[in-house]
Amino acid sequence: MEILNLSREDLLSLLEREKKARESLIKAYFTLAEAQTVEEVVQHVLTIATELTESEGASCLLIDENTGDLVFKAATGEKSQELIGMRVPVGKGIAGKIAAEKTVVIVSNAEKDKNHYKGVDKKTGFTTRNLMGVPMLFLNEQVIGVIEVVNKIKGEYTQWDAELLSAFANIAASVIVNTMLLEKLHAEKKKVEAMVKASPVAICIFDSNTSSVKLANDFFQEIEHLLPSSFIRSKVDNIKSSDKTEISNSILTILKPSFASFSTRITPLSENEHIVYLTDTSELLLQQLILYQALQKIPTKTLELLSQNNNSEVAHFLKRTKWASRLAAGPLRIERNFHSVTKLIDTISSEFEALFSKRNLNFNIFLENLSTEDNLLLDFEAVYEAIAELLSNSYKYTEKGEVTLTISKISEDRVYFTVKDTGIGFSDSDYEKLKLPVNRVEFIKRLWEGAFGLLFVQEVAKAHAGTFKVSSEIGKGATISFSVKMTTV
Repeated sequence: MEILNLSREDLLSLLEREKKARESLIKAYFTLAEAQTVEEVVQHVLTIATELTESEGASCLLIDENTGDLVFKAATGEKSQELIGMRVPVGKGIAGKIAAEKTVVIVSNAEKDKNHYKGVDKKTGFTTRNLMGVPMLFLNEQVIGVIEVVNKIKGEYTQWDAELLSAFANIAASVIVNTMLLEKLHAEKKKVEAMVKASPVAICIFDSNTSSVKLANDFFQEIEHLLPSSFIRSKVDNIKSSDKTEISNSILTILKPSFASFSTRITPLSENEHIVYLTDTSELLLQQLILYQALQKIPTKTLELLSQNNNSEVAHFLKRTKWASRLAAGPLRIERNFHSVTKLIDTISSEFEALFSKRNLNFNIFLENLSTEDNLLLDFEAVYEAIAELLSNSYKYTEKGEVTLTISKISEDRVYFTVKDTGIGFSDSDYEKLKLPVNRVEFIKRLWEGAFGLLFVQEVAKAHAGTFKVSSEIGKGATISFSVKMTTV
């Protein structure tokens, strides 16, 4: 019908219909926009589509991004749930044709239409007399789904119905795409929150608008009190101003701990939220924390000796600090090289023979199935320090008698280091307290609560794919051994 040939009454009627259509579409948009999930959106789509076109029922199919198939997401009818999840290949059937050709399809007699799938009627409980389907176009271009309405209440589907439903379908497409993105963002946010909680690294989510930590894991909460109040704020501001995502600074000077040199990795989560990792593979943060905590326990006189670097106890403290820092930062990493048995024995003897002699303790080193000419493939520094920890403990808790170190080759690729003493020994309950804790925060705490020695030895054994064994009895001494997996040549 051409407008020029319309009567005044018909023209007014047409204008009123278009006005109502615009109002209906605006109302439809706000209804869809209030939905929180895609499932809610498609349920609203069914209701609005049937109202706009005065139909008995409707269905909504969306494209599966992975397969490209159309998938029924919602439908009306008593048995409509049986349709949900049903797939229709693009190009097949009425819905498939609509999606493939981005075209509107109107079927006046569904019973006689060869493309109409009668099985849908059986599943939904509907008897389809006529139907109309339109593509859902995002930005008027990308097909994201199809809306079908069935059984026009009065008369047949018209071109006006098609235009109205097409306009609504494109609005629905825009809302659905945005809702899908929001759902993905929420899912990613949950993953991030789970990662924050589970991370072995000190980590938090920082809101730069409120200058507050929104979410933090247990490890971060353990060390948060050591941080200056403005530390994270300044780091985030630095990241935002310099448009960088990582900062890594040098280790603090041992006598002047400086929190400005914390190792930090910051990743923007949104405009105002940032994920703050308070350590990275450089291990700087935990080294500094442990050094800082340890330095608070050293009296001024010791600090003076530390600067002179001429005190054996201070040297021992520095070694412990170094290894404790490495252990706190994560599983111990080792570097294997070949070293002679002679080198190991000479190094041990030069440090401990005189020490045991001062206390009139017999100290002996025995070799079993090894010669001084053999070479061992291991991390020399780590293994030596583990042996030194065991010998230091024996010296500390043995008043008289003897201490022995036995280095024995049990198999081609495994060597045991066993320290035996005649000291005071310890009970099984005491040993339970020295076992490796499962919780990393507890592990770090215990590094500086007198349990460093055996924790360290166990970590060295673990890093070498070895074993650790303790045998002791109160008043009868202790035997502690650890093995390393290696080769001899």
